[in-house]
Amino acid sequence: LLSQTTIRKATQAFGKKNKNYALSLNDLSFIYYFLQQYTEAKKVSNEALEVISNTVGKNDSDYATILNNNGAFREKLGDYTNTEKLYYESMSIRERLFTQKSLEYAQSLNNLGNYYVETGNLSLAEKDLKQALEIQMQINGKDYEYAKKLNNLGNVNMNMGRYAIAETQFKEALSI
Repeated sequence: LLSQTTIRKATQAFGKKNKNYALSLNDLSFIYYFLQQYTEAKKVSNEALEVISNTVGKNDSDYATILNNNGAFREKLGDYTNTEKLYYESMSIRERLFTQKSLEYAQSLNNLGNYYVETGNLSLAEKDLKQALEIQMQINGKDYEYAKKLNNLGNVNMNMGRYAIAETQFKEALSI
């Protein structure tokens, strides 16, 4: 795999105690995620978290991103308790670094909202997804990311039996 070659080269160039090495591990973890090898994705992501926390600390945007990704891998494995904790920690870091009116924070809200859909807590999902959608709209208007977030909110409304609202949201997302 190309990512494994990147990791080998990052190790040679920077060593294993370097932010670039951690980011290469994060890239590899996503390949495993897309290949639906969630256990391997989590394993590689855990290593990335350890390396980045030891090199740049836990108040870093890349740490928050890797933390968020680790939550997604755990969610796919059904580790819901740790998933929620990781999503909240990532969101808290992004709030401190970027504010509650940032795209980074909106992405954390979106991921947390989707987690709540997965676990059946639709009222919390709706709250977080609406807030993520509002932030996205304020910053970038009705772009592709807005459409994705609107589609997620449509899923919540569909699951809540609000079919007319869901249909409207799905159609708008599709038109974007």
